Amino acid sequence: MTATADAKAITATANAKNKSTAAGANVDVLHQHLLLNLAEAQVKLKQIIALTPAGDANLTALNNLLAELV
Repeated sequence: MTATADAKAITATANAKNKSTAAGANVDVLHQHLLLNLAEAQVKLKQIIALTPAGDANLTALNNLLAELV
């Protein structure tokens, strides 16, 4: 699975919700922020890849990162 697929598969349990609420946080909102950040990372990586010249030493690493997110 990819990072995005793994993140989408997460469902907060009642225990997690109770613990986060007791700590003054909202685990559902944090989860939505995580998904948004992953989507933004995909967009940024695609932009960087589009601007990276073919044969650049970093291109493989950038494509590998993108594959882990998608």
